Amino acid sequence: MSNPLLHNQDFWVEGKFLGRSSRPLELVHGRYIAPQSMAYFCPTCGDVWARVVVPGEEFAVWSMYCRKHQPPFRLCVAGSLRLDWHREFNESFPREVLLREVLVHADWAEKDYWRSDLLRGSN
Repeated sequence: MSNPLLHNQDFWVEGKFLGRSSRPLELVHGRYIAPQSMAYFCPTCGDVWARVVVPGEEFAVWSMYCRKHQPPFRLCVAGSLRLDWHREFNESFPREVLLREVLVHADWAEKDYWRSDLLRGSN
């Protein structure tokens, strides 16, 4: 028997299905509502590079850089699905999404580390 308070969400990244997980209702402005579907839109190339589909729910569109385009600020990890303000969503990632996040963040850290002015001795 399924729990009516849980909503399935399917993760699609760069055209590949990476898994399904469930999330509970969310408290928004004092009301419990179903989680929204999400689309990740790259502001550089215009691609919708990832979708998190909650069947029957409308999409919120996030402007977040794809892996091909580095953002102009260093603390943004291009290609990451992680939303800093949404802990419950981040904690709901299925295994394949978590594995992908580790690789995306490791790649970012390696590139950003070697780009650092501190390593080059500049003050």
